[in-house]
Amino acid sequence: MIDFETSPVLEFGPFAEGIRLSGSPDEMGRTLGQLLVGSPGWQQLISPITAYWTHRFPRLDSFLGEFGLECQKGVNATGLEPRAFAALQLEHVFSVQTRSHFAFRSEEGQLVHGVGLEGRSQPQLQWYHPKKGARCLLLAEPGQLGGLHGMNEHGLTVSVAFLQNPMRQIGEGLLPSLLVLKILSSATCLADVLYRLRMTKPGCPLGVLTTSVAEDRISYTEWDGQTLATMSRPPWVIAGNEQLMRRDALGRPPQSMKFIERLKPCRTNRDAIPNPQQIWESLNTSSQSTHPTTLWEPGVPRLRHSLLKEFHTREICSNWGDDGRPTQPAIRKPIRVCQSSESPLLEPVSTQQQREGTRIQAAF
Repeated sequence: MIDFETSPVLEFGPFAEGIRLSGSPDEMGRTLGQLLVGSPGWQQLISPITAYWTHRFPRLDSFLGEFGLECQKGVNATGLEPRAFAALQLEHVFSVQTRSHFAFRSEEGQLVHGVGLEGRSQPQLQWYHPKKGARCLLLAEPGQLGGLHGMNEHGLTVSVAFLQNPMRQIGEGLLPSLLVLKILSSATCLADVLYRLRMTKPGCPLGVLTTSVAEDRISYTEWDGQTLATMSRPPWVIAGNEQLMRRDALGRPPQSMKFIERLKPCRTNRDAIPNPQQIWESLNTSSQSTHPTTLWEPGVPRLRHSLLKEFHTREICSNWGDDGRPTQPAIRKPIRVCQSSESPLLEPVSTQQQREGTRIQAAF
């Protein structure tokens, strides 16, 4: 077994260690499994984008693919028995070269948090253990400090996808990889994650997907450069780069359809989620109309173009407490979801538009 405390493969400063993922899928799986098994407190948590086991999730076999199944065998060989699971799909899950991430519940009731990568370079796993704060694992590009995906010892898994169409330039703010590191090294629950997102301005528009094993919840937040919008309890999330997702969604790429179909048998509340054909038809219809087609039952968060179509009710609060809850009554602001790829994701609605019935409420 690898001794990660005394002989790290890579070093990232006084408080960070890392492992370069290399070798066969089985060897990679064994390396990742050894890290988790050899670290106290990790066996009870969701794996951070590292585990590929399917013995408890047989319906995910087809989704993981040949590479994932081989990696899963290596993880299983270490004897790791987690309560929940996250899958990292290294192959192209979408036909566009972009990052995508998703979260849902398996038929066994377990949270599944997955990430699809571009596959242009070999990712590396970074292991952080600060003197103060939570230990965490992050998946990063070679040479990158911090990462865009990872988890901490409190059972929080965070993944990020960039939103290119609201704003193409990077503004002032914290780099996304350092933002994820800051969140995971200090947050203990979803309220902590939301609080830190509100208090720390991201350097560019992005979508943040978070799952919490301890709270058994999914949360999705988007920052468009001006507005922070959060879905606190969505039943499932499939998100990615907004601009590229829209362009390819309208063309109904076979790879994207195949990906959605693979997820379809894994979820539980099937009646609350439209089938893939309905999603694509809705995207095509809504791009030509100011009134998106309604395919969801009341009370179920709608999907927007990420593929999150839009938010139901939105509350914008001026002050937030340390627990992430508003300390003052919320001020409701009507917003609309822009259909043009050149426009912001969320845009204030004028009084005239409200009278014309184009008001769409979105919610934290």
